[in-house]
Amino acid sequence: MRPTTDRTASMKTTVSISFKLVGFMLAVSVLPLLMLQVASYLAGRQTMIDRAMSQHAQLLEIQRDYLNLQTEQIESLAETPAWIKEVERLPVASNTDSGVNASYAALLAKTRIGQLLGSYTGLGALESLDLFAANGGQYHIGERLNGSDRDASELARQMARASESPRQTVWIGVNRAGASGSQPVLSAIKAMYKSDPSGSKPEVLGMLRANFSTDYLHAHFRTVNLGEGGYLLLLDQRGAMVYHPNKALIGQPVPGNLAQTLVRPTGSDFVEYGGESVLLTHLRLPDKGWT
Repeated sequence: MRPTTDRTASMKTTVSISFKLVGFMLAVSVLPLLMLQVASYLAGRQTMIDRAMSQHAQLLEIQRDYLNLQTEQIESLAETPAWIKEVERLPVASNTDSGVNASYAALLAKTRIGQLLGSYTGLGALESLDLFAANGGQYHIGERLNGSDRDASELARQMARASESPRQTVWIGVNRAGASGSQPVLSAIKAMYKSDPSGSKPEVLGMLRANFSTDYLHAHFRTVNLGEGGYLLLLDQRGAMVYHPNKALIGQPVPGNLAQTLVRPTGSDFVEYGGESVLLTHLRLPDKGWT
């Protein structure tokens, strides 16, 4: 009986070795295949990410050029020398609210401003204009104001800001002053100086404020297709949202986790937003500080 037992043990050993050999061969052949598939998946995923980053960067550059075109028209309008004469003609504050003279002056101002605006085309984004004289006189052209322009301290801050950059138009970001509807506007201000100043320091006559419609921007940006789940944001230099797909959020600060990412240089990165990891590509407009 022993030979039979030995043969059985030998067969078991042979089978065991065979299984181990087969297992080893499978491991040798399957593991590299699995590794190749993983590597292929990762390479394919990275290729898709790189392609998305490139496409998003190109799209943002196109929208940057669109914004520059729109804002350059506003800046060209604000820097027209003829506004100086209009500011000089504004009556003092006590005469602007009532009386026949005030009505006549307003009519003349509206006519002259209409003639100035007539020389500019493609200004559909311009919601309203405000002229402020240093003597307190004011004139508004556009729809009826929403009443938020009565904040004298805010107006004084804007006048001071404009005076800091006498030769150029300054974009002050999202602003409810000057807005005629429920949506805030994007405002640009320009200080006005006396045409023939006497002395070394030019005399400040007042300020022009051009109010850019955020509704106009919303109508444009909502047509930009970023694919399923993707959308654009436009932020001013303070981090307030100039454009968001949800109009109710315009003028609100950007969420904190995005704000932290956007302090980095222009580029693409994965960030946590809304409870998931999303690809964020951002582009800075250095001359305005917008993102």
